[in-house]
Amino acid sequence: MPSSGTSSTISPREHPVKFRKKSRFPMDAVDIGPLQLKARRVEFDLNSTPLHWIPGHAVASHAVSAYHLLFPEVERFFIEAFREALPEVRDPRLRDDILGFIGQETMHANAHEESLGDYFQRNGIDPAPLLEHSRYLLRFAATGEEVTVAADRTALSAILDVRPDATFSCRQGFCRSCAVRVLDGAPDHRSTALSPAELEQGYFLPCVSRSDDCLTLDL
Repeated sequence: MPSSGTSSTISPREHPVKFRKKSRFPMDAVDIGPLQLKARRVEFDLNSTPLHWIPGHAVASHAVSAYHLLFPEVERFFIEAFREALPEVRDPRLRDDILGFIGQETMHANAHEESLGDYFQRNGIDPAPLLEHSRYLLRFAATGEEVTVAADRTALSAILDVRPDATFSCRQGFCRSCAVRVLDGAPDHRSTALSPAELEQGYFLPCVSRSDDCLTLDL
């Protein structure tokens, strides 16, 4: 400590200040060109990923894995928010970007659910208690068959298990080709592609929409 009445100075050599080198390519001088957001079919290969994938940090590995297990619902929140805003968008280019983002996040959510579900099961962990609230039943009116839609699957994939010839195309809630009528139960619509008349008639899109209830389908 300096004595009373004296001043203290710090030599630049004792505490050198390092300045970041100025980039030769400032961001305002970089033109990356036009971007096009569009859905890409993605897959995550976790077959060789160990349970404790952060070396020496088992708790951190589980914490981040659990976060990723829940992240598809966050992605679906993004999808729903943009779908609600879409009718208010007048700029054609912005509308195309939003549609591309919705398609992209739909593919990401489905890929995350499928790969992480397999990953946990393969490592002896049952994620069901965490995801139980997202499970619901589909009942086929024509035959009485029932199939459970787990949190890591879409209603369309469950329908295809029973009716492999069911019609579908985009899997993103846009083309409406997979639309099916609900005879009983309350669907959670996650698409704006259906018209008010179609919604009134009970249709829903199983590729993206879900439910907290048992749905009886006109199939």
